[in-house]
Amino acid sequence: VKVCGITRMEDAEAACHLGFSAVGFVFVPESPRFVTPEQARLISQRMPAGTLRVGVVAHMERSELRRLLDFCSLDLLQFHGGEGPREVAPFASRAIKVLRPRSEDDLEEVGEFPPLFAFLVDAWSPLSPGGTGKTADWGLAAQLARKSRVILAGGLREDNVVDALRRVRPYGLDVSSGVEQAPGIKDTERMARFLARAREGKQFLEEG
Repeated sequence: VKVCGITRMEDAEAACHLGFSAVGFVFVPESPRFVTPEQARLISQRMPAGTLRVGVVAHMERSELRRLLDFCSLDLLQFHGGEGPREVAPFASRAIKVLRPRSEDDLEEVGEFPPLFAFLVDAWSPLSPGGTGKTADWGLAAQLARKSRVILAGGLREDNVVDALRRVRPYGLDVSSGVEQAPGIKDTERMARFLARAREGKQFLEEG
Protein backbone atom coordinates (compact mmCIF):
# COMPACT_ATOMS: atom_id res chain seq x y z
CA VAL A 1 0.00 0.00 0.00
CA LYS A 2 1.45 3.34 -1.08
CA VAL A 3 0.54 6.76 0.26
CA CYS A 4 1.21 9.39 -2.38
CA GLY A 5 1.64 13.14 -2.36
CA ILE A 6 3.86 13.32 0.71
CA THR A 7 5.04 16.87 1.35
CA ARG A 8 5.86 16.87 5.08
CA MET A 9 8.39 14.99 7.17
CA GLU A 10 5.81 14.18 9.85
CA ASP A 11 3.49 12.55 7.31
CA ALA A 12 6.29 10.37 5.93
CA GLU A 13 7.27 9.33 9.44
CA ALA A 14 3.66 8.48 10.28
CA ALA A 15 3.30 6.43 7.09
CA CYS A 16 6.45 4.45 7.87
CA HIS A 17 5.39 3.92 11.50
CA LEU A 18 1.95 2.68 10.46
CA GLY A 19 3.44 0.23 7.99
CA PHE A 20 2.78 1.64 4.52
CA SER A 21 4.89 -0.15 1.92
CA ALA A 22 5.76 2.97 -0.06
CA VAL A 23 5.49 6.75 -0.12
CA GLY A 24 5.23 8.92 -3.19
CA PHE A 25 6.76 12.32 -3.91
CA VAL A 26 5.12 14.38 -6.66
CA PHE A 27 7.61 16.22 -8.87
CA VAL A 28 4.95 17.64 -11.21
CA PRO A 29 4.85 21.43 -10.70
CA GLU A 30 1.16 21.71 -11.61
CA SER A 31 0.16 19.46 -8.72
CA PRO A 32 -0.96 20.92 -5.37
CA ARG A 33 1.19 18.16 -3.83
CA PHE A 34 4.36 19.24 -5.61
CA VAL A 35 7.67 18.99 -3.78
CA THR A 36 11.11 20.03 -4.93
CA PRO A 37 13.91 17.46 -5.19
CA GLU A 38 15.55 19.15 -2.22
CA GLN A 39 12.42 18.72 -0.07
CA ALA A 40 12.03 15.09 -1.11
CA ARG A 41 15.69 14.36 -0.44
CA LEU A 42 15.43 15.61 3.15
CA ILE A 43 12.38 13.45 3.81
CA SER A 44 13.82 10.43 2.00
CA GLN A 45 17.00 10.51 4.09
CA ARG A 46 14.94 10.10 7.27
CA MET A 47 12.92 7.13 6.04
CA PRO A 48 13.74 3.50 6.94
CA ALA A 49 15.32 1.37 4.23
CA GLY A 50 12.36 -1.00 4.00
CA THR A 51 9.92 1.63 2.70
CA LEU A 52 9.92 2.23 -1.05
CA ARG A 53 10.43 5.78 -2.25
CA VAL A 54 8.51 6.59 -5.43
CA GLY A 55 8.96 9.68 -7.58
CA VAL A 56 5.89 10.81 -9.52
CA VAL A 57 7.08 12.44 -12.74
CA ALA A 58 5.79 13.75 -16.04
CA HIS A 59 7.50 15.01 -19.20
CA MET A 60 11.05 14.91 -17.84
CA GLU A 61 14.21 14.19 -19.81
CA ARG A 62 16.04 10.89 -19.25
CA SER A 63 19.12 12.59 -17.80
CA GLU A 64 16.97 14.58 -15.39
CA LEU A 65 15.20 11.41 -14.27
CA ARG A 66 18.51 9.68 -13.57
CA ARG A 67 19.68 12.62 -11.47
CA LEU A 68 16.39 12.60 -9.58
CA LEU A 69 16.68 8.89 -8.80
CA ASP A 70 20.16 9.36 -7.34
CA PHE A 71 19.62 12.70 -5.62
CA CYS A 72 16.44 11.65 -3.77
CA SER A 73 17.42 7.98 -3.30
CA LEU A 74 14.28 6.88 -5.14
CA ASP A 75 13.48 3.23 -5.70
CA LEU A 76 10.85 3.71 -8.42
CA LEU A 77 9.61 6.27 -10.94
CA GLN A 78 5.89 6.65 -11.55
CA PHE A 79 5.28 8.05 -15.04
CA HIS A 80 2.18 10.24 -15.03
CA GLY A 81 2.60 12.02 -18.35
CA GLY A 82 2.13 10.79 -21.87
CA GLU A 83 5.36 8.77 -21.79
CA GLY A 84 5.34 5.84 -24.17
CA PRO A 85 7.39 2.64 -24.25
CA ARG A 86 10.50 4.41 -25.58
CA GLU A 87 10.63 6.90 -22.70
CA VAL A 88 9.83 4.32 -20.01
CA ALA A 89 12.04 1.46 -21.27
CA PRO A 90 15.37 2.71 -19.81
CA PHE A 91 13.82 2.48 -16.33
CA ALA A 92 11.66 -0.60 -16.96
CA SER A 93 12.26 -2.61 -13.78
CA ARG A 94 11.99 0.59 -11.72
CA ALA A 95 9.03 2.06 -13.62
CA ILE A 96 5.35 2.36 -12.81
CA LYS A 97 3.33 3.48 -15.82
CA VAL A 98 0.07 5.26 -15.08
CA LEU A 99 -2.97 4.39 -17.18
CA ARG A 100 -6.31 6.21 -17.14
CA PRO A 101 -8.46 3.90 -19.26
CA ARG A 102 -11.96 4.79 -20.40
CA SER A 103 -12.54 1.66 -22.51
CA GLU A 104 -11.00 -1.72 -23.26
CA ASP A 105 -9.26 -0.17 -26.26
CA ASP A 106 -7.20 1.95 -23.86
CA LEU A 107 -5.71 -1.22 -22.37
CA GLU A 108 -4.20 -2.35 -25.67
CA GLU A 109 -1.17 -0.09 -25.22
CA VAL A 110 -0.03 -2.24 -22.30
CA GLY A 111 1.37 -4.82 -24.69
CA GLU A 112 3.70 -2.24 -26.22
CA PHE A 113 5.64 -1.71 -23.00
CA PRO A 114 8.59 -3.79 -21.80
CA PRO A 115 8.18 -5.65 -18.49
CA LEU A 116 7.70 -2.94 -15.86
CA PHE A 117 7.52 -2.94 -12.09
CA ALA A 118 3.77 -2.30 -12.41
CA PHE A 119 0.97 -0.44 -14.13
CA LEU A 120 -1.05 2.00 -12.04
CA VAL A 121 -4.71 2.40 -12.96
CA ASP A 122 -6.13 5.82 -12.11
CA ALA A 123 -9.34 7.66 -12.94
CA TRP A 124 -9.52 9.52 -16.22
CA SER A 125 -10.09 13.26 -16.00
CA PRO A 126 -9.90 15.92 -18.73
CA LEU A 127 -8.66 18.43 -16.16
CA SER A 128 -5.91 16.65 -14.25
CA PRO A 129 -3.50 13.71 -14.74
CA GLY A 130 -4.12 12.50 -11.20
CA GLY A 131 -4.94 13.27 -7.59
CA THR A 132 -8.54 14.16 -8.41
CA GLY A 133 -10.21 11.87 -5.89
CA LYS A 134 -12.34 10.40 -8.68
CA THR A 135 -12.85 6.64 -8.68
CA ALA A 136 -11.04 4.63 -11.34
CA ASP A 137 -12.88 2.16 -13.56
CA TRP A 138 -12.63 -0.98 -11.43
CA GLY A 139 -13.91 -3.21 -14.21
CA LEU A 140 -11.10 -2.24 -16.56
CA ALA A 141 -8.60 -2.39 -13.72
CA ALA A 142 -9.72 -5.94 -12.93
CA GLN A 143 -9.26 -6.97 -16.55
CA LEU A 144 -5.70 -5.71 -16.54
CA ALA A 145 -4.97 -7.18 -13.10
CA ARG A 146 -5.66 -10.67 -14.45
CA LYS A 147 -2.63 -10.46 -16.74
CA SER A 148 -0.37 -7.71 -15.36
CA ARG A 149 0.80 -6.36 -12.02
CA VAL A 150 -1.64 -3.55 -11.22
CA ILE A 151 -1.60 -0.87 -8.55
CA LEU A 152 -5.10 0.55 -8.10
CA ALA A 153 -5.50 4.28 -7.47
CA GLY A 154 -8.25 6.84 -7.88
CA GLY A 155 -10.75 7.75 -5.19
CA LEU A 156 -9.76 5.08 -2.70
CA ARG A 157 -11.00 5.65 0.86
CA GLU A 158 -11.44 3.63 4.00
CA ASP A 159 -15.11 3.03 3.12
CA ASN A 160 -14.48 1.52 -0.33
CA VAL A 161 -11.03 -0.07 -0.18
CA VAL A 162 -12.26 -3.53 0.84
CA ASP A 163 -14.74 -3.58 -2.04
CA ALA A 164 -12.01 -2.38 -4.40
CA LEU A 165 -9.74 -5.24 -3.36
CA ARG A 166 -12.52 -7.80 -3.80
CA ARG A 167 -13.49 -6.56 -7.25
CA VAL A 168 -10.07 -5.77 -8.73
CA ARG A 169 -7.65 -8.03 -6.82
CA PRO A 170 -4.72 -5.70 -7.52
CA TYR A 171 -1.07 -6.15 -6.66
CA GLY A 172 -1.14 -2.92 -4.69
CA LEU A 173 -3.09 0.19 -3.67
CA ASP A 174 -2.27 3.88 -3.99
CA VAL A 175 -4.05 6.42 -1.80
CA SER A 176 -3.66 10.18 -1.64
CA SER A 177 -6.70 12.43 -1.28
CA GLY A 178 -8.56 9.74 0.67
CA VAL A 179 -6.26 10.22 3.68
CA GLU A 180 -5.82 14.00 3.57
CA GLN A 181 -6.94 17.04 5.52
CA ALA A 182 -6.00 19.17 2.50
CA PRO A 183 -3.93 18.51 -0.65
CA GLY A 184 -0.48 17.40 0.51
CA ILE A 185 -1.45 17.44 4.20
CA LYS A 186 -2.08 13.91 5.43
CA ASP A 187 -4.31 12.89 8.33
CA THR A 188 -2.61 10.25 10.48
CA GLU A 189 -5.88 8.82 11.78
CA ARG A 190 -7.28 8.48 8.27
CA MET A 191 -4.07 6.80 7.14
CA ALA A 192 -4.32 4.33 10.02
CA ARG A 193 -7.97 3.53 9.31
CA PHE A 194 -7.31 3.12 5.58
CA LEU A 195 -4.42 0.74 6.18
CA ALA A 196 -6.46 -1.27 8.67
CA ARG A 197 -9.27 -1.69 6.15
CA ALA A 198 -6.79 -2.59 3.42
CA ARG A 199 -5.40 -5.32 5.63
CA GLU A 200 -8.93 -6.60 6.23
CA GLY A 201 -9.43 -6.78 2.48
CA LYS A 202 -6.12 -8.58 2.02
CA GLN A 203 -7.14 -11.16 4.60
CA PHE A 204 -10.41 -11.70 2.77
CA LEU A 205 -8.55 -12.36 -0.49
CA GLU A 206 -6.18 -14.80 1.19
CA GLU A 207 -9.02 -16.71 2.83
CA GLY A 208 -11.08 -16.68 -0.36
